[in-house]
Amino acid sequence: HYSLLQRTAEGDLVEVCSALGLGLLPWSPLAGGSLSGKYLGGSSPPGSRFALFAERYARFNTSRVQQAVAEYVRIAAEAGITPSQLAYAWCRSRWFVSSTIIGATTMEQLQENLATFITPSSSSSSGNSGSGSSGSSSSEGGIVLPPNVIAAIEEVHLRMRNPALVD
Repeated sequence: HYSLLQRTAEGDLVEVCSALGLGLLPWSPLAGGSLSGKYLGGSSPPGSRFALFAERYARFNTSRVQQAVAEYVRIAAEAGITPSQLAYAWCRSRWFVSSTIIGATTMEQLQENLATFITPSSSSSSGNSGSGSSGSSSSEGGIVLPPNVIAAIEEVHLRMRNPALVD
């Protein structure tokens, strides 16, 4: 697993991959959907992973994870993008990530997630282009997080390091 909530791969694994000329392919970059923000406040929508597989995804539903996710949701809102787009764009910004596995249950989720990597045509744009000095930029290649957004993410990580890890 590799996501905003579990960054342990940034140690030895990244070094080994780099030495061997390999990229990292993050599994579960939305941390079971928790980084979408839909589970904040104990919400567990019917048919969601947390509702169907509560025990399997329990590590993504702790109070530490909830606190971190709330911070990432705030950062995403300030950047003018969705929380899911923030999580995917952050993975994409890592120099050692060669590609990212995305997941979606609905067509709407798929379109939102794909917009992180490619800019939709103006006729199908959802308005999340992320304009403004503190927001993300959207180019032909998708969403690129500016340094201030990366810095905000790092600040959260330093305060709440790897909250999805269970002791």
